Amino acid sequence: MNVWSDSAAATGALAAFLVTLPLMPPGIRWLRRLNFGQNVREDGPEAHRSKAGTPTMGGVLFIPPGVAAAVWVASRGGEGAGAYSLLAGLFTLGGLAIGWLDDYRSIKRGKSLGLKAREKLVLQFALSALFLAGIRVLHPVLGSFPSNAALVLYSGGWESFVLALIACVWLINAANIADGLDGLAAGQGIVAIVSIVLFASVARPFSSALHLAPLAMIGALLAFLCFNAPPARVFMGDAGSIALGCFIAGFGLLLVPLWALALATAVWSLEALSVVLQVVYFKLTGGKRVFRMAPIHHHFELCGWPESHVTMRFIAASMLLGILLPMALKGWLIP
Repeated sequence: MNVWSDSAAATGALAAFLVTLPLMPPGIRWLRRLNFGQNVREDGPEAHRSKAGTPTMGGVLFIPPGVAAAVWVASRGGEGAGAYSLLAGLFTLGGLAIGWLDDYRSIKRGKSLGLKAREKLVLQFALSALFLAGIRVLHPVLGSFPSNAALVLYSGGWESFVLALIACVWLINAANIADGLDGLAAGQGIVAIVSIVLFASVARPFSSALHLAPLAMIGALLAFLCFNAPPARVFMGDAGSIALGCFIAGFGLLLVPLWALALATAVWSLEALSVVLQVVYFKLTGGKRVFRMAPIHHHFELCGWPESHVTMRFIAASMLLGILLPMALKGWLIP
């Protein structure tokens, strides 16, 4: 059984799409009635001013169907696959809750900032630690790790736990930071999921059902993109971006080596690094900047690139780094 031969993954993705798509219009109206409109950052690009008031928190509409479909796909592979996918699904829903709280505070305060950075980090570290501890608990019960990559990562001592914890929180925040343009986070999320599934499947996993499960979220993301593509009628908000980061980090840490996960999400990490570099350089130089604006996608906007061009080029870069490069490194592109 491989990535193309099991119809459960296609069925799950289609089901997620067909459930999410009709939910979007009434969901957008519901968010609008609740006055859950986007607060645009005051120092953001001038072109983004017109986006103020666009319904946000769209993650609550597409994340649950995507998670449910992914768990269903994995459950076809036996108890082990179902248990690990349920753990990753709960991790994702926990991220949805953190993002919802962040969005809600932002809306009520009328500012782009919701939770304080340290509050968000504490919640993310706690949630990630629970997820990783859950893997350690499931292993002796089920008798096996979900993949060779997970075996290598989690069979070590406390060092492997700390490494996985840092990777988890970094990726969650990178996904959150990357969500700044119409269609950008969702498009890159699809690429990351495809990259993880391809790598895990070609690498001959123990459980194909679990390795195919993330594909189900693509259906939900495509339905969301029908309303998030420029000009966006709804934003995923932190509820969506943090949950999406949790989903990809959760399944990624279960299925592929850390280097493959890093390549699958490389552009997200570059976005996060641009923020870190900007802040550090600003403080060290007394106000000078490396980029015109961070994250780096705003820098390119201020350089004159249309928003849609930035989005498509960043997605193309994600495909290059996340799919073609790892396949070339492993020799899978050469007959």
